[in-house]
Amino acid sequence: MKGCYSLRDHLDTQTRTDYLVLLRAAYYDTMDRTFLPTVDELRNQPLEFVEWLNRVNRLLLPDKSLMSLCASMRAGAELHEWVSSYKQVDVATCDMACKAAEIGNVDALKWINEKNPEAIPGVSAIRTRLESRPDDSALLEWALQKVPRLLPDHKRLIDFGCDRHAPELVQKVKDYQTRRVVA
Repeated sequence: MKGCYSLRDHLDTQTRTDYLVLLRAAYYDTMDRTFLPTVDELRNQPLEFVEWLNRVNRLLLPDKSLMSLCASMRAGAELHEWVSSYKQVDVATCDMACKAAEIGNVDALKWINEKNPEAIPGVSAIRTRLESRPDDSALLEWALQKVPRLLPDHKRLIDFGCDRHAPELVQKVKDYQTRRVVA
């Protein structure tokens, strides 16, 4: 069934979640491993599916796959917390902070930075996200509070269109950068 379904990458999150519910039901009905989801099918899905697959067979989710799943989460830090505490895998790294910034997962970014204050995203990760999603004021606000020196020049933020979505934050960036140049 799952091998035949080539459109799964184009489905919205809710449809993909429904698909995983069907796979889980089919697996329990048949106990046929072909109904177990792949790591790609688990991307950006609720933690319950990762936990379920781990209960079925721990070998199906090696550390590398878990890191990949954490890097794909668009919202929340539940998976990061579970992987860190239950699986004892360090996901509070600079690389994970960059991935979280690139996809705009500020919750994960906060969690990563709380666990490891040295794990901050790079300049390019922040710039890439703000350039592609100028409406991501949550990332802009987090970066302004935690690592303002890593933000692009305020003129670039205006070029990206951030000023249309969060003019007060862009003004704060400008003020910070102006004070920094003078000092």
